[in-house]
Amino acid sequence: MNAPPTPADSAVHSPSGALPSQSYPTALPPAALKVMRFGWLVGAALIFLIVAAGDIALRMATVDGPSTPPILPALILGAIPAGFGWWWASKIYAAWTIDVDDERIRVDHGVINRQSAFVPRTRIQHVSTEQGPIQRVFDLTSLTLHTAGARTPNIDIPHLELATAELLRQELVGDSAPTSPIRG
Repeated sequence: MNAPPTPADSAVHSPSGALPSQSYPTALPPAALKVMRFGWLVGAALIFLIVAAGDIALRMATVDGPSTPPILPALILGAIPAGFGWWWASKIYAAWTIDVDDERIRVDHGVINRQSAFVPRTRIQHVSTEQGPIQRVFDLTSLTLHTAGARTPNIDIPHLELATAELLRQELVGDSAPTSPIRG
């Protein structure tokens, strides 16, 4: 009797227990967590700058000014979303699972609203990639599976390693043309 796969397994198992022709990670790569956290930190930095500008303007507009030390409100109001974002990004990262077998691809994600997408391989028409500037720094790309039919959703998988995205694309659509964005 076969034991069920554990989270430590690095390959995705098919329902029959056999491995598909290629092995894919069941989760996003560690660099994806860095990209997610970076996004939250940028948001916190924007909050800090807005509050700091307001604090400076208030101090310049009044003779006595506020009694708090300069920039303290901005530090407090910037640190709260930065800390929350750092923690929340790890929750979002941990919620992503990817399962590829001979019949279909399944993607689960979401912390509060858990979403599962199952797409039969026969419904996948083409696969595209998108790579933003921060993803390029970490050699990541986002993969979109475009599907046939109005009721079958397109699946977006963010922050995959370039090699993994290319392997997935080749396995799912059988094309050998590279999908990696051209680097300048």
